[in-house]
Amino acid sequence: MDSRFQFSSSSSCFNRPTKLSKNVKFEFSSQEIALDRFNTTRMEPFFCIGHTIGKQLSKLCDDFDKEMMAHAHKTSIVATVKSLWNVMFTNFSPQEAFCFDAALVAIAPLLPSVAEFSSPKFSISSSSVNPFNMINLKGKKKKKCERFPLLCLPRLILEMVVNQLESPDLLNLSICSNRSTLRVCQASPKNCAESVSIYLKKPNPSIKITFFGFRKPLEWVFCFEEDFSQKYIHRNLVVSEYHYITAHHKNSPEQIMCRNADVVEGFLKILEFFLKIFPVRLKIGVQPNIGGLQILFKSNIFAQCSEMKLTRSLENHAFNRQELGAIFKKIKVLDKLEVIAHADYVIRQAFIVDHVTLAHATWMCEHDLFRLNCRSARFLNHTFQLDDIEDLALQWLAKPYTPRLERMEFEWDPLVEIQFFTLETTKWDKNKRSRCCYKIHQRGIFDCSETFDFTRPDGLMASIGVVERGYFSTLIFYVWHDRFPTRNQQNRLKKRLNELQVQQRDINRRLGDGNDFEQSLTNPNLSAATFENYMIQAYNLRKPRGSSKKLEEWYKFHCEILDVKKQIESLE
Repeated sequence: MDSRFQFSSSSSCFNRPTKLSKNVKFEFSSQEIALDRFNTTRMEPFFCIGHTIGKQLSKLCDDFDKEMMAHAHKTSIVATVKSLWNVMFTNFSPQEAFCFDAALVAIAPLLPSVAEFSSPKFSISSSSVNPFNMINLKGKKKKKCERFPLLCLPRLILEMVVNQLESPDLLNLSICSNRSTLRVCQASPKNCAESVSIYLKKPNPSIKITFFGFRKPLEWVFCFEEDFSQKYIHRNLVVSEYHYITAHHKNSPEQIMCRNADVVEGFLKILEFFLKIFPVRLKIGVQPNIGGLQILFKSNIFAQCSEMKLTRSLENHAFNRQELGAIFKKIKVLDKLEVIAHADYVIRQAFIVDHVTLAHATWMCEHDLFRLNCRSARFLNHTFQLDDIEDLALQWLAKPYTPRLERMEFEWDPLVEIQFFTLETTKWDKNKRSRCCYKIHQRGIFDCSETFDFTRPDGLMASIGVVERGYFSTLIFYVWHDRFPTRNQQNRLKKRLNELQVQQRDINRRLGDGNDFEQSLTNPNLSAATFENYMIQAYNLRKPRGSSKKLEEWYKFHCEILDVKKQIESLE
């Protein structure tokens, strides 16, 4: 009776077998699936495949007790590899011969001895070709196979392989056939891609896919009018039965230049394919005067997107009404809308998205400001006055059933004095709220110590005031849903400061010279300014004696303490 290794669905390693046998086999489907027309110029993914298989097989030994190690190494691994061969490695095509060879060369160093596979004790069926006769002990090729059925690998093993592929190799694998597309979709983690972004500009629209982790972004650019130098590699690809003429620089295969003349049809085909492989929400960027590319908006692919950004080009700074109508009548924006270019058009979707930025909001009036139902809004080049913002605050006080609003930011003239006539406000109290709030998407902080506070009857607090001063300042209307949003960061910084202060005495003992300023630095209650002054004084006392590695390490360590102290003080 054959002993089988069960492949766990929740783990990437094999479960412990009950007994050993030379007929050890994997539990997975014996259906033969093979790659068709894989890119034969790139062998790296298959070395990755070979190492993945080899490492998993080598791990079998680690599950056995020490007294069974030798027997497991010679019996279990050898027999398992042979069984894997019997099930999978058949019906190879000449084009794919190098794929299997590469995998075997990668596996060979991880196995006990390639020579053992020719032993009669572990002979395999005469109907199959022994793969281990194809390479000698040095890993050199002797005979070519015909096909490497990569897609027959168990799902978790294939997922490990896919996760190690670079973005160009992942694309190459997915376009081999419909079966390979399906298997890549199944093997790829759901969050493999972070976003699929398209950027519509004339005459070179593009698609960009960003990934989580180590992968570089994959970019597909339509540029059929350009001539490429000899440093570019030219390829003909078939994606979803559509032929593409492409080129990429040999040093950056992740940027694919598409030379198809029919941009509209080619764009829709490749975008549909990317969204099938990477099922994430779409992000859209559009420049003015895109011409015939407007027809793209009629496709169902553009029915909705998570983010949209209307930018301006060097030649055109404004969208005409026809372009804006074609965009917003067809596309529903779900989360974020940014309009950077001039747009003399009533954008109704600006009132309902979560986050909106309008760089030219001159078309909006006070009544439109009250109609906004968003979490955050940012206005540049607007016509709002301080009276309009005060009326907005009064309306917010009177409507406790509008919890969505988190902030509004207005570009502001720093010379305009902030003075309210109806709204009753108080000054900042550190016991009631934090000094700082985060900027949109936590890209820095605003110091709100000079803003004016007011509280609704339900206890929700808000602030209005100028938080950035410069050529153009920012007037913020901020709602404190969390009155202490920076508390977690403060706690992390204080914990880090305590760790550094514990190390400080040892650093001074090993790298310091014991002067008075150095001893004063060990006081944990010093402010950042006082700490910086003592640190500079201690450094200057030692500097005339000559620079040394110890002095520089001492100074670098205390600069880290100073930086943490400054961050803590900026949040208090």
